[in-house]
Order: sequence, then structure tokens, then C-alpha cells
Amino acid sequence: MILVGNIILPWQKRSKAGLVASLLFLVLMGLSGCSSDSEKYSFSGSTMGTSYHITVVSGSGVNVSSLSDQVQRRLDQLDNIFSTYKPQSELSRLNSTEVGQPFSLSPEMLDVLSLSQELYQATSEAFNPAIGPLVDLWGFGPMPAGEQLPDDDQITERLLMVDFSQLVIGENESVAIKQRPLQIDLSAVAKGYAVDQVAELLEAKHFHDYLVEIGGELRLSGLNQQNEPWRIGIERPALERGAAQEIMSLSDTGLATSGDYRNYIDRDGVRYSHTIDPLTGKPVINRLASVTVIHPNAASADALATAFMVMGESKAMQYAESENIAAYFIVKDDKSFSERHSNAFNVLLDNVNEKIKN
Repeated sequence: MILVGNIILPWQKRSKAGLVASLLFLVLMGLSGCSSDSEKYSFSGSTMGTSYHITVVSGSGVNVSSLSDQVQRRLDQLDNIFSTYKPQSELSRLNSTEVGQPFSLSPEMLDVLSLSQELYQATSEAFNPAIGPLVDLWGFGPMPAGEQLPDDDQITERLLMVDFSQLVIGENESVAIKQRPLQIDLSAVAKGYAVDQVAELLEAKHFHDYLVEIGGELRLSGLNQQNEPWRIGIERPALERGAAQEIMSLSDTGLATSGDYRNYIDRDGVRYSHTIDPLTGKPVINRLASVTVIHPNAASADALATAFMVMGESKAMQYAESENIAAYFIVKDDKSFSERHSNAFNVLLDNVNEKIKN
């Protein structure tokens, strides 16, 4: 088993909360007797405060420099839409717009806000992009955490500002109107959406065998250079990196993982997760160490992985089963970890493994 470029995926990224990482890495399995006339082309860069890595497999020559430039331009466009760190981004301008004032939406912002509203309702508010005031309060936003933890009065005050239903999209779907003050944070869906947008760019250029990764969110299409589905490892929850808890073969899908053991603040020996429960206003406290969601689009996988971390194991599994979502849970059991799978997850892997055998 070889780590791609000897780099653990999610390839480290830095935020105001410190060095964080996603919970996946890519693996290539050497298969004897397997050959391909296709070539593998890879390139990488930076976007949305993290890094991206793209691999394309093609039987014809690829102008990597040109393709890389086009991908970077598209990602720069998306970062200028969804960034909470750039004062002139579309999201920052929406957040600063007065209550009741119509705000014109780009097609991309409309896509993400519409999906967010759908999942906000479907998950009973576990996925809540209006969480921005609480993210900032706990120091996981543009401003670093203070030495003192937020008190109950501060949390209660911010909880009054996290009603995402108060953002209304106009009937012509070109404007949004805030009915109450809101600070929207789309970090739990925007990277997944960017992955999908890069995948669309590659498809438009007639590439159908590729892997797109941004900050740990993935889209996988077709086959790798060995004419096999892409091999993905889910990292074992631990501070050290590199050990796989589960290795899967996947193709033609999106994937996202959310976890609680890398991005946190530490106060008086207590770790506080970056995932905030929008109902309590505090970092989540449950037995989930990480959640991986496999979904046709990476944006939905991204949002659902966060929602499941908020829900906790029991509610998240119930939701995954009722909605036929492929989900893989790593659960803390005393001093060790155990695994849980939804039925859709098992069926998906069985189907892929059957294709490999044939």
C-alpha cells in the first residue's frame, strides 16, 4: 500500500484555530498483471484557506499547465463568493447587508443557499449556516479564540442570531432578504460545492476518470491508472497521522468526512471541538469521533457530515437509515474506537466490490 506522494490526505491546512486536517488519505494498491495505456496527471494548489489536489487519468496528452490554470481561476472565483475572511466576498457583503434590504445572488450563491435551506429543514436544524456568530464567539472564525471561554450570557445572546429560516430567497430566486440580523457561515458546504464545480469543469473538457480533493472533500469519477476504482482510506482517530481505520474502493461519487479530534481549542486541559451545536450554542459533546458520508455530490456529503457530528451517533444513524444515506461512523468507546455503518454504506461497498471481482 502506497500513500499518494507520501502525503496524508487531507493534506495539512492552517486556520485561525491552528493547524487542522481532514480525516482521509488516498492509497494506491499495486495490482500484479494490471496495466493501462492511460497516463496519470496531477497538480495542486491553494484555495479557501486550504489546499487542493487533482488527479486526471487520460489516454491522450493533457496540457497540465493550462488545465491547472483554469481550475485555479474557477476556485478563485468561488473563494471570492464564499469566503468569510475576505471583506469584499459575496458572502461578506450579504452578511453586512441591512435587514429587509434585497441582496442580489450569484448563481453559485443561490445554489449553495438553496441546498443549505433544504438540509437545514431536513436535519431539524443540525446543519445551520447561520451558526456564524457562535463560530466567531468560540474562536473558530476569522478572529482567534480568547483566553476565556464564552459565558452563558454571551452564548444566549448569540443563539438569538442563528435562525437560518430568517433568510428568505425571493420568488424570482435572484435575491435574498434577511428578516433578522444574520451572519452566515458556509464553510461546512462551500468546499464540497467547490469540489463539485471542479468536477463539472473536468467533465466539460471530456475528462471522466479523475479525483478532485479540496480540504479533504472529494469527488471520484471513473477509474484510476490501474483501471480500478479509486482507493480511499479513512484515518484512524488519533493525534498521529497515517493509520487507516477503513479502506474503500469508490467511483462516481462524492465523499466528505468530519471529525472532532484535530480542530479544537484547549482550555484548562479540556478540548472543545470546532463543531458547534446550533441548539445549545456550545461545541458538540457526543461519542462520535468522525463521520464519513458518501453522496452523489460532495456539497451534500460535506453538509451532512457536519450535521451528523451535531446529531450524535443515534440520531445520525436513524437519519441515515431513513434517508438511505451511505454513512460510516467511528465511535469512541471508553479508550478505544468502534465502527458503525448504515445499510446504504454496506450496499454501496458490496456493489463496488462485486464490480471489481467481475
